[in-house]
Amino acid sequence: MKYIKAYWQNTFNYRDATSRKDYWLQVLFNTIIWLVAFVILTFVIGILLGLVGGDVTDDTVTGAAMATIGILGLVNLFPGISLTVRRVRDAAGNPWLTFLYFVPVVGPLIVFIFTLLPKTHDN
Repeated sequence: MKYIKAYWQNTFNYRDATSRKDYWLQVLFNTIIWLVAFVILTFVIGILLGLVGGDVTDDTVTGAAMATIGILGLVNLFPGISLTVRRVRDAAGNPWLTFLYFVPVVGPLIVFIFTLLPKTHDN
C-alpha cells in the first residue's frame, strides 16, 4: 500500500528519485487496475445499454472501452509522468532524458531501458 500512497502523494514531485522496485511495483499495480477497470466497466456499460433498450454493438462496447482507457489515462497522467521522471533521474542522473520519449520509434525504447537500469549515483 505504501507504493500506491507514494504514487499519489508524489504527483507533482519531479525532484526526488524512485527506485526500480518502487517504479515497477507501481507499473504492475496500475496495469492490473487498468485491466480490471477496463473489463468491468466495459461489461457494465454493455449491460446497461442493453437494459435501457439501446442497441449493443461491437462499436458501442469498443467506444465504452476507449472511454474507460481515456479516463484512466487522464487520471494517471501527472502521477505517471512524475514517476517516470524520478525513475530516469535515479538511473541516468538527468531527468531531462525523459523527453527522449518523444523521439519517434527509439525514444520510448531508450526511456524504457533507463527504467530498467540500477541506481547509478547518490542524489
